[in-house]
Amino acid sequence: MRLKKFLLPKYKTELERVGGANDGGYPMSIKILQKTNYLFSIGLGEDWTFEHNASRINNNLKIFMFDAQVNFKNWIKKLIKELFYFFSLKLSIKKVISTILLYLKYIFFFDNKKNFHIKKNIVNSKETIINEEYEKKFEDILQLRNKKNIILKIDIEGNEYRILDEIIKNQKIIEFLIIEFHEIDLMEIHIKKFIKKLKLDLVHVHINNFGGKNKLGYARVIETMFSKRKYNKRRKSIDNKFPNELYDQPNNEIQKDEKIVFK
Repeated sequence: MRLKKFLLPKYKTELERVGGANDGGYPMSIKILQKTNYLFSIGLGEDWTFEHNASRINNNLKIFMFDAQVNFKNWIKKLIKELFYFFSLKLSIKKVISTILLYLKYIFFFDNKKNFHIKKNIVNSKETIINEEYEKKFEDILQLRNKKNIILKIDIEGNEYRILDEIIKNQKIIEFLIIEFHEIDLMEIHIKKFIKKLKLDLVHVHINNFGGKNKLGYARVIETMFSKRKYNKRRKSIDNKFPNELYDQPNNEIQKDEKIVFK
């Protein structure tokens, strides 16, 4: 599968896989993870194995996750829907039980003094807050870090592209950055501009094969990792093999990761 040449990392750092298999994990610098006290993760969904594993690696890590769509009301809706399909013989009891167990894991993980789920979506600080109950400005969440540096993990699609300028503005406090970019064939100019302004180095890229490719064979969704220069080394051509079998896994497990060709 193809990617544009500007997405070929020029630097590398030591990475290991953190999180679950396939769509749940990301390559991460353990060295940075062990010395950083704050992880800000924008977008929760139903998979927080990355954050869970990160908290095990660094017991002092404080985790703040932001997502308005994950709440008790939506958990109940999901469970009722699955029970309906179960009684309609369209869903197995295992699926219903797995949803209940997932919710219990959610309650347990966020029921302590280190891990916080803030039920709000993050918007650009220049935007007008329409609904204070469900929205929070990017600049406001930075007040939670107690003047210390952070690891930032964010899923960029649609409105989240407006946050890129704020990441640039606050890049000095970011030790390691994980971004999943969506619709990159349409947003190329914005991503290219972002990477050019960012002083953190692009150290790894992985294609999310759930996103597919466009008519020209270019990927639509990618996962990118950026690291502060002091942790990195210049990449040699021999290192330019993507995906890396040591820490990359296909997001869609039934499809093999394709070799990335930069053109």
